[in-house]
Amino acid sequence: MIFGVHPSVQVGELPSVGDASLSGYLARQHDAVLRSEIALAEGDSRVVVLVGRSSTGKSRACWEAIRDVLPGWSVWHPLAPTRPTAVLEMLRGKSLRPRTVIWLDEMQLYLAAGPDGEEVASSLHELVQDRSRGPLLVLGSMWPGYIDQFSRESASDHAAARLLLRAARIIDVPQDFTERELTALHERVRADCDPGLRLAAQRAGTRVCQFLAGAPELKARYNQAEATTRAVVWAAMDARRLGHGRLLPEGFLRRAARGYLEAGVWDQADADWFPQALSTLTAPCLGVPGPLVAASDGSLADRHYKLADYLDQLGRVQRGDLYPPTGFWNAVAAGIADPTDLISLAQAAWARGRLRRAEQLFRAAAEHQGSKALMGLAAALLGREDGDDRRLAEQLYRLAADQGEPDAFAHLAGMSLRAERPAEAERLYRQAAEQGSARGLEYLADVLHRSGDRTAAADLYRRAADGGSVQALSKLAGIRRDAGDVDGEEQLLWEVADHGYSGELGALACRRDRAGDPAGAERLLEEASPPIYWRRSIADARLAAGDREGAERVLLAAVKTGDAASALHHLAELRVKSGDRAGAERAYRQALVRRDTFATLQLAVLREEAGDYEEAVGLLEDITANSGRAAGSHPSQEGYATGALQHLVWLRLRLGDPDAAYQAACTLADHGQPTELMAMGWQRDKDGDREGALRLFRAAADRGHDDAFFGLMVITSRSGDQELAKRVEREAAQRGRTRWLLEVAIIRAKAGDRHAAVELYRRAADGGNACARQRLSFFVRRPVDGVDVADHRLHPTAWHSDTAELVSQVWFREITGDQAGADAAALEAAHRGNHRGLINLAWLRADAGNADSADQLLQQAVDGGNIFALERLAESRAQAGDHPTAIALYRRAAAEGYTFAWQELAKLHDAIDNPDAADEAARQAALLGNTDALLHLAQSRETAGELASARRLASQAADCGRSYALQLLYQLVTKSEGTDMADRLRRFGLDDDGTVAAPPDSGPRGTEGGNRSFPPPGWGS
Repeated sequence: MIFGVHPSVQVGELPSVGDASLSGYLARQHDAVLRSEIALAEGDSRVVVLVGRSSTGKSRACWEAIRDVLPGWSVWHPLAPTRPTAVLEMLRGKSLRPRTVIWLDEMQLYLAAGPDGEEVASSLHELVQDRSRGPLLVLGSMWPGYIDQFSRESASDHAAARLLLRAARIIDVPQDFTERELTALHERVRADCDPGLRLAAQRAGTRVCQFLAGAPELKARYNQAEATTRAVVWAAMDARRLGHGRLLPEGFLRRAARGYLEAGVWDQADADWFPQALSTLTAPCLGVPGPLVAASDGSLADRHYKLADYLDQLGRVQRGDLYPPTGFWNAVAAGIADPTDLISLAQAAWARGRLRRAEQLFRAAAEHQGSKALMGLAAALLGREDGDDRRLAEQLYRLAADQGEPDAFAHLAGMSLRAERPAEAERLYRQAAEQGSARGLEYLADVLHRSGDRTAAADLYRRAADGGSVQALSKLAGIRRDAGDVDGEEQLLWEVADHGYSGELGALACRRDRAGDPAGAERLLEEASPPIYWRRSIADARLAAGDREGAERVLLAAVKTGDAASALHHLAELRVKSGDRAGAERAYRQALVRRDTFATLQLAVLREEAGDYEEAVGLLEDITANSGRAAGSHPSQEGYATGALQHLVWLRLRLGDPDAAYQAACTLADHGQPTELMAMGWQRDKDGDREGALRLFRAAADRGHDDAFFGLMVITSRSGDQELAKRVEREAAQRGRTRWLLEVAIIRAKAGDRHAAVELYRRAADGGNACARQRLSFFVRRPVDGVDVADHRLHPTAWHSDTAELVSQVWFREITGDQAGADAAALEAAHRGNHRGLINLAWLRADAGNADSADQLLQQAVDGGNIFALERLAESRAQAGDHPTAIALYRRAAAEGYTFAWQELAKLHDAIDNPDAADEAARQAALLGNTDALLHLAQSRETAGELASARRLASQAADCGRSYALQLLYQLVTKSEGTDMADRLRRFGLDDDGTVAAPPDSGPRGTEGGNRSFPPPGWGS
């Protein structure tokens, strides 16, 4: 697999990338977006990331786009010695040439590598901002779950990755082909003889890319594998979904797989069962790699394997709620040495209430990497806003304290203080101080200081400072200040500054200036060079006191000492406040010598306000020419360029140059700011220039800003050009902008044009807009007058080959009273493979009270193989009391792959008092990753007083790691076995088999409060 491009199933002779044989390529909707973004890299460096599930064609789309759009560029795929290390070594060496594509297939492997991953992210972000090293293109791909993980604000351990992705252009890659794309596929197959595409057209359904990447073959081999072979896959699946890295040690797989085999199977297994399983799993088929791929040669002990991406994702869905057997966890403890993997698996065990397993693996991680690993993870968890993470952090600090980490006691003490347990906090701080922790010493010094013993406090602050606490130095300086020892305070604050915190000296300068010692304040500012904030504070205070000369003197001194740009900015602002606009302009012009973009923009604003439009335009054009607007430029520079262009638009209009204003507005729209284009459009419309308004709104829409369709639809609907109006409406519907269709429909309805309103409501409803559907029901009750149902547009001979148009006609015919025509349109669409018309029509008939007709329509969709129609028909039959038929339909839908049907089937069995069948259906749903059915049944059984059954179901749901399931389990144990057993559950968690763990044989250990075990997620203390 070269560059991450999956080889295609081999059918005849195929082209290739490296050693990977490929079928022909069929461009899809996202390809146009990708290629336009890649083309922009010729101007400035940028980051583009494709997001989609496994085997959806992300890497192939990137490869094809690079070949077509950037044919002269080099491609660098950093892999060895490790992916993050390869990136960092190249970037540190600064040997990367311009016009290079940095190919980061599976980008999460570069960004989720702990501190190295964060360094990779920050280095790449810095690289694309450095215009002297470009142009470059960072091109990545990622699964949806990972980008969600990186994008969460609470993910403090991925701050640099989040910043990088914010600067990136994210492009979604759907896993299913649209009807239009399927039509293009069939047309392509008829036009040429590509064997891979022909086979996909015949067998793939809507998931063409997955078929070509061999996903069906992988699934078949997995489903048909012998027990021993499947056990190896299960071990790999469980390890990956619970957090292990991609490379799985062979020794771990051998040990773990044994735990999945029943005694009878194990007894009959051959002695060489594991080599046979590996041979089967690593063998390719039809040119596609097998379920496992050997990642390295060498000794057996060092050999690792990668699980196929498709099976990796399949395991996350099918086994997402299953807790692995004891043998798996024993294999983890014995065969996993990487601390990162151990910590991830420990977190997974903890989230599932297996407290002892979690502790075992956390301790193993500490043995490999030391207590610092536990401290780092605990700190990261504390940065999140989740109570469960805080409880885990507390346990990790306790484990680190057991390893002899002094600061662990201090962190525990801080958590106790926040939990309002002061006595426990003081005891822990004393323990930390006894171990030499600077934080512990500082806390005890705080206690003594509050009690009035400043001498003893000062001694402890000094010891804490000697241990590395800068804050202790600052507090010691405060004691000196309170004692009137001005020189002693300054001496200590210089020590603080030596640690990089010169702001303390800036604060001292402010205090001296307020105390009437301006010379002393200015001396400190000159010698310490604190952040410009302190100079500005002093300058503002002096200006407020009427000392403008002194205020300017403080800021002008900074111009000579280093922070010239900020000082000149503040000086100009000070002069504007004083009414000296000429002086402010001089300050900004002085900053221009340093190519200061902010100063240029502010000067342009001042010149505009002064009526000097020509110079203002020149300054603004200078910003747009030099700041850069591509993704990856510095955010502030991009913001300045945006502001400059916005000013330019209106200045050009004021100067009578609409063409230049239009070009500036288009440039803004090209970079995500369509506001000016659309504002100009509304102004043109107000002035009566309808053609000019349409041109502006069209320019915004053509640049991907779908909100412009509202303006287009409003203006075209008033123009009288019905054909143009219909084209705009169809285009808006195709882009999913149903909200604007609805808004224009409301306008047309208020104007009395009910026929046009119905057509717009229908298009919006067909696009999934629930409000439009509700309004359509109003028109069904009040038929539209004067509608010619024999209109030629509704005749079958005029139907477009695109089945979406047929589905649209279903709505129109039904609401205009032509039920026979609606049936005909729905059946014709179904005949062409689109059953949505039948389903939509069934909804309309059901809403109108015609349940029999609705069922007949759904049955026709079912007969055509539509899974969703199966579930809808089952629901209808259940509501009608025909439970046997409903059950059969739900089972059929589930068998066809509609996993939600299992949950509905469980609810139905529960409602008709068939508990065993309900449990089985809920279990099947859980096997496919949906635990809601288990939770629903558990709550239902609890309400009915069946606590044992409810507890069993809650335990099953808890195995997927959901907090609510654990909380429910705790409540059920309290009700069924009392508070003692519930407390045992809270303290010791669950064993591997799901039973409540017993207290350790050695009895309680650790600090006061009992066993070192900690409350699992969702459980109260």
